Parts: sequence; C-alpha cells; structure tokens
Amino acid sequence: MRKVFIVMMGMVLVLGSMVVAQEAAKSKTAPAAGGEKKIDVSGKWSGTLEFKNSSGETGSGSAYMILKQEGNKISGSGGPNEGEQHPLREGKLEGNRLTFEALDGEKTMYFDLKVQEDQITGEIKHGKGNPGDSAKLSLKRVAEK
Repeated sequence: MRKVFIVMMGMVLVLGSMVVAQEAAKSKTAPAAGGEKKIDVSGKWSGTLEFKNSSGETGSGSAYMILKQEGNKISGSGGPNEGEQHPLREGKLEGNRLTFEALDGEKTMYFDLKVQEDQITGEIKHGKGNPGDSAKLSLKRVAEK
C-alpha cells in the first residue's frame, strides 16, 4: 500500500511540474493582457493619395488630416492641405484599425485604415456599391513644432 502511495505521489508531482512548466512557457510567448501599446492618432497627418476611378483613370495628390481622439472615438477633418478641410464623421479606432466617413459632394467616402506608430495607411471607397472608385492613402504624423 505504501509503495502505491509513493508511486501516486510521484506521478502527481511530475504532472504538476509539467503543468507549471507549460503555464510558464505560455506567459513568455503570449502577449500580456492589456500589454498592447496604446494608440493615439490625435494630431496632424500629411501624405499622399493614389486614386483610380471606375473608368480606369488614375492619379495622385496630397492628403492632410487633423484628427482628435477621445477614447476610441475619432473626430477631425481631412482634405488636400491644411487650408482645405472637410469634416469626418462616424470615426472610431478599434485596435489599430481606424474607420470613418467623409462627404464628397453628394457621395460618402468610406475610410478603412491601419495605424502603425506614426504612419496611417489604407483604402478609401467612394460611395457604397461602386467598387471602381477607390484610393490608397498613406500618411505620416506631422512633427510638432
């Protein structure tokens, strides 16, 4: 009986050690909860826009955005330069994904962007259901003076 008890205790200790070792390995490789770097897009952003319309014409131009972040809500404006700005609406930041809308005359432009440190890149769709009108946007944070 004593032999069985010692063997059982040995097995419990070995299995317990294996579980502890597995948990330790997980904690080294898995990101810690809440360990992601907080993203703040508030500020001025400048860059380029490369567009393609439904008839296949392409072009490029400058882009300038002024963003304000409160929690995950984004407000601000965007346009070709700091002097010509149009208001943004429905702005939100989820993880590193930034989405918002802006009016272009009668049509709505839908922005689906990705934030990485001091750079924002992504795609703009011009109106829903019209996949031919789109643009690629690339912005860098403007250094504060």
